[in-house]
Amino acid sequence: EPGTFGALVRGQRVLIVDEVDDTRTTLEYAVKELERTNSPAAIGILVVHNKLKPKKGKLPSYVHYIVGEDVPDAWNCYPWDAKAYGRDIRSHEKLAHACAGETWKSGFPFSFSIVVAGFAGALLSTAVMVLQRRN
Repeated sequence: EPGTFGALVRGQRVLIVDEVDDTRTTLEYAVKELERTNSPAAIGILVVHNKLKPKKGKLPSYVHYIVGEDVPDAWNCYPWDAKAYGRDIRSHEKLAHACAGETWKSGFPFSFSIVVAGFAGALLSTAVMVLQRRN
């Protein structure tokens, strides 16, 4: 199985990255499936947003969990979802501000996506350093 995903991660440290931890069932499934099929040496999870609500899924205590920000249990309007909802980035930004109860001022439309991307990049770098130090 050379060149497969399993061959690349088996016995290695793996970081699962997601933008939001909502019910945690997806993260629980990802960890279980990764362990069942690929036996990594260590698993870390990095999420940009953790919704403050009871979780249905459970994570093993040995999984290193990193959160960028705890957020209320509300719909998150991410800029990369714009096309999926049939909107351009400006109308999506306007909707995101409306969801947050804010008034939208037209201007540079990518400010939120740049902040999120920069934040996620910084978290990812931190997570990689932490996992490297742990092993």
